Amino acid sequence: MSQHPPATPDRIAVTGSVQQELARRDKIIRVLMDRVERGMDAQNPDYSFFEKAVVLGEQVEQRTTELARALDTLRGLNAALDHERRVSEAARARLSAALRSSSDGFALFDEDDALILRNPVLQQVFADMVHPELGQTFAEMIEGLANSPWAQRWQALHQAARAGRAASDEIELPADRWLRISEQPTPDGGIVGTYTDISDIKARESLRREREQAAQALLLQTTLDNLEQGVLVLDAGGRVAAWNRRLEEILDHAPVHIGMTCEQLPHIGSAPCIRHSKQCDTSECCDAAVPCELVLPDARFLNLRSVGLPDGGRVITVSDITDKRRQEARIQGLLDEMRLIFENAHVGIAHVRGREIINCNSRFAAMFGWDSASELIGQRTAVIYEGEDDWREQGATIYQDLLEHGFSDRTGWHRRRDGSPIWCHRVGRPLHADDPHAGSIWVFADLTERREHQQKLLLAQKVFEHCAEALLVTDDKGIIVDVNAAFTRISGFRPEEVIGQTPRVLKSGRHDDDFYADMWKRLIQFGHWSGEVWDRRKNGQVYPKWLSIAAVFDEQGKITNFVAAFEDVTARKQAEERIQALAEHDHLTGLPNRLLLRDRFTHALEKRKRTGRAMGFMFLDLDHFKRINDSLGHQAGDQLLVAVVKRLRQVLREADTISRLGGDEFVILVNEIDEPGDAARIADKIIDALKTPVRIGDRSLTTSASIGIAMVPMDGSDFDTLLQRADTAMYRAKEQGRGAYAFFRQEMNEAATQRLEMVNALHRALAENAFTLAYQPVARVADQRFSSVEALLRWQHGGQAISPAEFIPVAEETGLVVPIGEWVMAEACQQARRWRDAGHPLRIAVNVSGLQIYRTDIVDLLMRCTRDAGIGTDVITIELTESILMQDSNTVREIIADLKHIGSSVAIDDFGTGYSSLSYLSRFKADKLKIDRSFIAKVETSEEDRAIVRMVADISRVLGMRCVAEGVENALQFDFVARCGCDLVQGFHISPPRRASEVLPLLAHPPD
Repeated sequence: MSQHPPATPDRIAVTGSVQQELARRDKIIRVLMDRVERGMDAQNPDYSFFEKAVVLGEQVEQRTTELARALDTLRGLNAALDHERRVSEAARARLSAALRSSSDGFALFDEDDALILRNPVLQQVFADMVHPELGQTFAEMIEGLANSPWAQRWQALHQAARAGRAASDEIELPADRWLRISEQPTPDGGIVGTYTDISDIKARESLRREREQAAQALLLQTTLDNLEQGVLVLDAGGRVAAWNRRLEEILDHAPVHIGMTCEQLPHIGSAPCIRHSKQCDTSECCDAAVPCELVLPDARFLNLRSVGLPDGGRVITVSDITDKRRQEARIQGLLDEMRLIFENAHVGIAHVRGREIINCNSRFAAMFGWDSASELIGQRTAVIYEGEDDWREQGATIYQDLLEHGFSDRTGWHRRRDGSPIWCHRVGRPLHADDPHAGSIWVFADLTERREHQQKLLLAQKVFEHCAEALLVTDDKGIIVDVNAAFTRISGFRPEEVIGQTPRVLKSGRHDDDFYADMWKRLIQFGHWSGEVWDRRKNGQVYPKWLSIAAVFDEQGKITNFVAAFEDVTARKQAEERIQALAEHDHLTGLPNRLLLRDRFTHALEKRKRTGRAMGFMFLDLDHFKRINDSLGHQAGDQLLVAVVKRLRQVLREADTISRLGGDEFVILVNEIDEPGDAARIADKIIDALKTPVRIGDRSLTTSASIGIAMVPMDGSDFDTLLQRADTAMYRAKEQGRGAYAFFRQEMNEAATQRLEMVNALHRALAENAFTLAYQPVARVADQRFSSVEALLRWQHGGQAISPAEFIPVAEETGLVVPIGEWVMAEACQQARRWRDAGHPLRIAVNVSGLQIYRTDIVDLLMRCTRDAGIGTDVITIELTESILMQDSNTVREIIADLKHIGSSVAIDDFGTGYSSLSYLSRFKADKLKIDRSFIAKVETSEEDRAIVRMVADISRVLGMRCVAEGVENALQFDFVARCGCDLVQGFHISPPRRASEVLPLLAHPPD
């Protein structure tokens, strides 16, 4: 390292110049050594510590001054000076080593700008462009480089440091080399400088900047490509410099390339702002944004906006605003619609600001008597109030509503232009909740009419109280809340007796549930219902009334009440019935005419479809009636017709219909019959009733009738068809000799005749005591000894035995089974008495039909017959079939209980053929359970029947009944029922049914 030669201190005398030099050198050395000792080896490129060392010069100078004062007392201490010199030399050595090892150049200039200290790196950093030599001035160093820009900048920086200002700068040297030069003044007027080669740093920074610029360029292009707008960049010459992807899409991917002139641009080249871009050559033009719009041939709308660039180019944005224009058109359409709604609303609407009308619709103007809305715009709202005071008072109230609640909803009086009052419902909302006076929207509805209606309602309440019609009001659940005086007058119920009840208290029972369900359905659906209803007064009287019901709805459309009005139409109904009777009845006989007959036939036919029973259609014609008219006159004929009708009514049922077609012809509808035989019996009654002569004045007239019968549905179900067929059958009856009846079909006629003959024969047999009883023994299974007998009805007719299966059903259908059953009971009791008197008391089982159960008092009959025979009731066992138990279980249970109460016993016959359950059996408390013979007959071949027999025997044991097996015909059947646990057995294996006289020998010699 180059430097000045060191001075040698004088041991004898220390001059002032030497002291100053020592002080200056000591200061530099100490500053530099202090910096070196703090980390010179860190190779920190920042040599600001040199600058700080210089700054610390003052401190060193102070120390030197102190040293000078001390030298006066220490001149003799040469050893100390020697030591000081050695320390200084060591410090210089360390400084030199540090500077040599530094990667930065270092230079120290004195106050004369001469280079007094440098390191070797200084030469390297300037790359031989500068050759610094000690003793050279700065100007000499850069001599010959005055025209170099970098030397000029270094010179300016050096001059700043010479002027006392620290300066630093980065200077670019030739060959892309860079230096960071930092120079600062020292306290003694010198300059210390550091010179760092930062070429690598600059290169790295340049690379980093290039990468950042590339990334920014990519980001910019990506951003441009993702903009919704197309972007086009033109250079100063109006040629294409750049564009984004969206522009290509807008231009339908038409070709665009760098250097293309603006006129060549597809679709948009002719746009004014594009042409303007080419002509723009001023800074004003560059700053202006020039917009324009284009409509393309495909009806798309484009918006172009051109903005100038500093270099004379322009950026043009292209936006497809087709959707925007369409949306604007739609919004405009909606605004037009809203305007139409606003202008055509049935309520008045006003925009108010500061209590001044800003806008209003025509309805608002019309409501308050103004010709147009424009007349009100700009006026104070006081014009619609009754006066200034009213305007202020109501204004304070409604604006307080807006402030506190966000809306105002009130009704009140307003004033029209002509001064007339108007009752309005007024609703308002503020546009700004915190400042209602800044703007609010008000809706006015004219309720003047409604208020008048309310006044009328008050009047209606008075009318309600005094209305001649009965009025009844319920809530939405049908609970009566009010009635008027007419209601009490018509129904007999006082208000307190029905309020809180439902209208069911008035029901008469004449209408079924379907009627009321349909009434409520229509009432809910349509809001009203009216019709005729039969109700009941408080005194129980049923009466017709015309009822009208209306639903009352609230503002939300919800039903709040029902109002019913009705009047008693009894008198009107009676008048209508009289008129109807005249229209539908024969004036002579009062019978239904053909019109009413057809209507009743229709109803009867509908009923027949539900019940499944048959109908008889009879055509009756009086024989030789014309002779009476011709000989005695029409008055006598009319009297005869009235008498015949009277007799017909006597023999016909109430459900049957008699109709007079005209003259002597009648039609009779016989309803609810089961077979043709029923119709035949009725026809016989009619014929018999007409055999008795009729007294007309002083004459006794005999007449007869021919009857034709058609059956429904066998002969049809059409009214006219049946009428024709019955008429045909009537003529057939006349052909057979008159005074008779005939069915439309011959085979039906024959069957009905046979059945009728059997009925007549049964009547005669009963009258002539032609019935007999046979007795079949019942034996105990254990010892096969007789325990009782069963009484069985037998009938001989025409020399032949008639099977009970033939005549008993006929007897039941005709009701003859009742007197026949009474005869059987009496005869069985008498026979039991005879056997007892012969020394063989024997129980007898008597079968009782269902008809006897319901038409007679069977308990009384048994007591009467046993009392007449002189025997106890315990001798007779009453047998009831399983089917009887199922018909009316409560009644049968009571009868069984009564029979057992008087000492008799009860057996259930034919068990297994019905559908009774164990609960039924346990309920009836019978004594015996008889297994039907149909099961016993198959026990040898059918496992199912064997299982049934075993089950019934088990049921009997469980229920505490004795089990009887009927129809046991052979030993195999007997053995089986014995194994099943049956208690008693009955059948041909024991004995067939026998006459009473044959039973006693059997009692003496029972079968093995």
